[in-house]
Amino acid sequence: RVARLLGPASPAFSILAVDAAKPEGNSGGTDFTFKVFRDGDLTTSASVDYAVMGSGARPADADDFGGSLPSGTANFTAGEASKTITINVSDDTMIEGDEGFTVRLSNASVGVPITTANATATIINDDFVDLNYSASGDSALSAVVLANGHLQVTLDSVVQPDVEPAAVRSLTITGGDGDDSINLIGLSRRVYSLLTSIVLSGGAGNDTIRGSNFQETISG
Repeated sequence: RVARLLGPASPAFSILAVDAAKPEGNSGGTDFTFKVFRDGDLTTSASVDYAVMGSGARPADADDFGGSLPSGTANFTAGEASKTITINVSDDTMIEGDEGFTVRLSNASVGVPITTANATATIINDDFVDLNYSASGDSALSAVVLANGHLQVTLDSVVQPDVEPAAVRSLTITGGDGDDSINLIGLSRRVYSLLTSIVLSGGAGNDTIRGSNFQETISG
């Protein structure tokens, strides 16, 4: 009977998002932390590259990281089992939805596999808007939900700028003395996920108001 001595397991790299979701912030930027782990045999030095890329339904881009997507190399000395990677997300006051990004490992030292190559994080929007549309005098107001789920408001024949739905916190629409048409049928929580307050008022004209599935305050 021959006894076999087993050495340490073969080394392998993996990555984990320590901060999987954080608010973007408005000054100084926000740091997202990731851990790169090296398991198994740690008796020699090793390295692995990492790179950031946008991911998910609304991918982050270079502007979210100061103008370029971060990348680098995690260098491990003998005996070292983990490294911390810090990714700084630029702050802004832009009205936008949540954005996603992924840190991907690649190009590991020869003979060292990567068992978990990707770690994903979400930049949570913390810039909100309270929409307030108001007609003046005899000017007509209309509001309708488009096929993409966005609200389109027209004041005195002028279509108002589209606003990122995911950032809308409240909506107030007030008609004037003209004949206003407010039709919110189709307004959904899937698109306006943060919307908590809707106030609709037709004003003094001959108005048509149709509400949505949200709880609303309607008058006029």
